[in-house]
Amino acid sequence: MVCLLSLATWYEFRPRPSIHRHIHDHLADLAMLGILNQQSCNEGRAGGQYYEYEFNVGLRLVCEVVDTLDGVSLPRRIRQQL
Repeated sequence: MVCLLSLATWYEFRPRPSIHRHIHDHLADLAMLGILNQQSCNEGRAGGQYYEYEFNVGLRLVCEVVDTLDGVSLPRRIRQQL
């Protein structure tokens, strides 16, 4: 599996809270649909609680779907893993 996003890493960019919540909601929806695996992580006071996401479907399928979307592309490092 390929790690999609760690919200702790994302938080380093310090987006507005509304954007952070919106992204989290979309990732949670994809996890509910079975497209992503969601894992809760807790590093206590040092790192707090956050979620990590992984694709629950094949990477080739993800690439095929993303290719059909206008203006969306996958990072090169993910394409190189195919």
